[in-house]
Parts: sequence; structure tokens; C-alpha cells
Amino acid sequence: MPIHRTPPGVAAIHSGLTPPILAGWLSAFRPCFTAPVWARVLVLVAGAVLAPGKRTVSQALRVMGLAERSGFSR
Repeated sequence: MPIHRTPPGVAAIHSGLTPPILAGWLSAFRPCFTAPVWARVLVLVAGAVLAPGKRTVSQALRVMGLAERSGFSR
């Protein structure tokens, strides 16, 4: 299995947002994504699990505490 490294900027943005066990559970899908996208996938999956009610991308990001980040509306 190839080693994938997350670029420093992406790691800083998403560090501490998702539990490490989530990456383990989803590790079978890791080769399908680039490192920056993988970090975002983990945040979105964790947010979707935690989001109450309607599970939209916006709601997943809000529940993960990212609503105040620049670029949230994109």
C-alpha cells in the first residue's frame, strides 16, 4: 500500500477535527483520494455522522465547527 502524506497546510486545517479511528475505519477508501481531499473526506464523514436533522454539506461543516472559516460558503 502506498504511503500518502498530507501537505502541511491541509494537516493544519483539519488537525484534531476527526478521531483517528475514523481514518482507520475508512482506510479501504484512502487510495481513491489525494491527500488534501482525504483530509476533507474525513471531516465531511464525521460531520455527517454528527449532524442532527438534514445532512447537507453545510450542516456537516457547521457541526464540525468550520462555519466561521474563510471560504465556508464555497
